[in-house]
Amino acid sequence: MDPHESVRWTRLLEAGEHPRGCRLPALVHDLLPERLDEWVVVERERYRQIRLHALEALCRRLTELRDHASAIEAGLSAVSADPLRETAQRVLIEAHIAEGNLSEAVRQYRAYARLLRLELRVEPTAPLTALLPDAARTHRVGAAAHRA
Repeated sequence: MDPHESVRWTRLLEAGEHPRGCRLPALVHDLLPERLDEWVVVERERYRQIRLHALEALCRRLTELRDHASAIEAGLSAVSADPLRETAQRVLIEAHIAEGNLSEAVRQYRAYARLLRLELRVEPTAPLTALLPDAARTHRVGAAAHRA
């Protein structure tokens, strides 16, 4: 995929439009993953950020259009690209809620909370936690969480 095209799609998606020809498979690959040159590493990270913003914007837009299956696919792609990225988790959880699948939203939130505790020893932010009902917010995951 042409990185310039990704930038154009990202801007259109963030403006609330759905660009013609915007294909999810084109947004899931890294830029020159086999190259280690310093300039490539910087450009790869820049493109990764653009790609993540595009996937998140696509998920939001598809949720607004009530295309829940496609929205969730875009959200899962964003989460897969960066599992610790809260904005990716947020759009996926919002897509599950919009579809009426609170159990999926809670499951995703709990998996993310567990990952944050394991990797960074932190909790999800208050705005993300506020998306869910009180019962889901206060429930800690598994026996390990009770020992923490």
